[in-house]
Amino acid sequence: MGDMVASDEPRRLADFLREHRDEILAHWEQEVRKVGAARHLDRPMLVDHLPEFIEELADYVGELRTGHEVTPPEDQPQIHALERLEVGYDLAEVVNEYAILRRCITELASRTHTPALRSAELPRLHEAIDQAIATSVVRYTVARERTLRALDRISSAALVHHDVESLLPRLLDAFLETTASADTIALTLREDSTIRVRAALGYPEPGPVGRETPPDGFTMRVVREAAPVMLRDACSDPAIARSPVCAPGTLALYGVPLTMGADVLGVAVMGSRSSHEFSQEDQSLFRTMANRVAALIAQARLDAEVTRRAAELEAVLAAIPEAIYVGDATRIKHANAAALEMFGYRRLEDLNKDVATLVEQIPTRYLDGTPVPADELVYIKALQGERAVREVLVRHPATGEDVALRSSAAPVRLGDRVVGAVAVNIDITARLAEEAELRAALDFRDRILGVLSHDVRNPLGVVLTSAGLLERQLAAAGSDKQLTVVKRMIDNARAIERMVRDLVDYTRTRHGRGLPIFAVEADLLQLCQQVIDGMQVLHPDRALQLSSAGDTVTTVDPDRATQVIANLVGNAILYSPAGSPVRVTLRNEEDAVVLEVNNQGAPLPPETLPGIFEAFHRGAADGGGRNAGLGLGLYIASQIAEAHGGSIAVRSTAEEGTTFIVRWPRAGR
Repeated sequence: MGDMVASDEPRRLADFLREHRDEILAHWEQEVRKVGAARHLDRPMLVDHLPEFIEELADYVGELRTGHEVTPPEDQPQIHALERLEVGYDLAEVVNEYAILRRCITELASRTHTPALRSAELPRLHEAIDQAIATSVVRYTVARERTLRALDRISSAALVHHDVESLLPRLLDAFLETTASADTIALTLREDSTIRVRAALGYPEPGPVGRETPPDGFTMRVVREAAPVMLRDACSDPAIARSPVCAPGTLALYGVPLTMGADVLGVAVMGSRSSHEFSQEDQSLFRTMANRVAALIAQARLDAEVTRRAAELEAVLAAIPEAIYVGDATRIKHANAAALEMFGYRRLEDLNKDVATLVEQIPTRYLDGTPVPADELVYIKALQGERAVREVLVRHPATGEDVALRSSAAPVRLGDRVVGAVAVNIDITARLAEEAELRAALDFRDRILGVLSHDVRNPLGVVLTSAGLLERQLAAAGSDKQLTVVKRMIDNARAIERMVRDLVDYTRTRHGRGLPIFAVEADLLQLCQQVIDGMQVLHPDRALQLSSAGDTVTTVDPDRATQVIANLVGNAILYSPAGSPVRVTLRNEEDAVVLEVNNQGAPLPPETLPGIFEAFHRGAADGGGRNAGLGLGLYIASQIAEAHGGSIAVRSTAEEGTTFIVRWPRAGR
């Protein structure tokens, strides 16, 4: 008869909970993820101990049917409260998760029209959930107060001790003060590929500080697993017992990795000689404290690195002789000693003013003395995102003398944002004075050369005319001995005439007037032949070879072209061994006629090639070390080539000898 009554009663609520557990969990997770703190938790951490709680809930509500005495679930709500506290839940969110679970169970039962809702077990369901909420609230509140006290001790230690070495012992004090079940506490930090104990409390002397942890030891296991590790009989494992963090007689050993992002900084370890395990609350608190310690260690290391780099920057700035200052629109943040001295300040604080004030206190002028507008100052341009360089005058406050500066500045950027500017000032006062002196000396030299060349030319013309008349008279009289002397006199006078002509040309180029060019159509082959014929008479023992390919007619000033050809052929004879040939070649190109003059002398030193076409460049003649002329020939040749729109170049090797190449453009053809 009793069996008949049982079969007619509504389906058991305990069976409904077990059969629909996964469906209840899925619906609960969906609803809970709509609440703030749960949105970003991984599923295993979110679901937590809920499956076990539902199973215990089923056991409790089913007690009416089984007759077995069962207490409401307590362990799982306590663990749930601790873990939710650790991941940042507030108390209302913890309570809300149980309210959502209650709703999910009743809504599913209603939706499936299960008779379990009419079961006598239903009040026990509400009683168990209410009890779970009460247990969670109590455990959460107590644990939170304990955690806050521990974190307050850690924060207080961090406020006083900013470096890792002094901070670690104070952190261990905070650990022991809040974890009464722990007998030993150790902090290990990673150093390259090893992990070393950096602070420890509760260990017998001499203690483990400074010792390296073995690769097969406890701390390396925590590092490899990158998760907390709990051992309940640590000393029974010889490998663990050898670890410096495992004190003799240790039973429970709990290690937590100190992580910052994906990096493991070290391991925090607590041990107990009186208990085989730590409570869930102790473990949760230790994890929370370890996370805060990891952040403090990372911050201390970062602060130390920032301090080190700042000191390095100050040392670098101090070592640079140029004036350097760095800042923004509000103030100058860094300035080396050279910058302070240049502006007449003794301390950085004196220079630490906004830009507008500094502009008023340090007037800046162009080199001609006119004021530089504020928006044209290089520092202000750099603050606006531009690079700028300018030579300016600044009056030194102490001496009252003008200082000429080459001032350059560039923006300091963080990403796309300009956060400041760096400026470098170089004192160019001495350089400008030297340049002015050099210009004055060069101008004086050029004036003297111009005067000399002009005043020498007329008397020299008289000498040549008279010598020419005397030459003809001696030739008619047959006075060969005297004729030889006169010819030597004429040759040297013509050499002086060439020097005077070079000086006149040089003076023209130096004063920007340029060489006069009267270009006509001329055959370069014919001009080369005339030069070679004349040179051959003077040097009958030298082989002067002329060859050409293609059209050699172009538009040139015949006299100037002859001057270039004669200079190059004369140099080739002078700077090559006796008996060696001098080759003159002409070839036609699409837009130019190219002249090449080659000799087989020793190659020119590579270091002389860059300045070979500069004025007053002189080379030693082959053999006797004599110098020819004033060193203006190649300079004037280059000016003539450029005046024609052409160019001149040189190549010199031991195999080929030395070759000068002149391009004569076909202008107008």
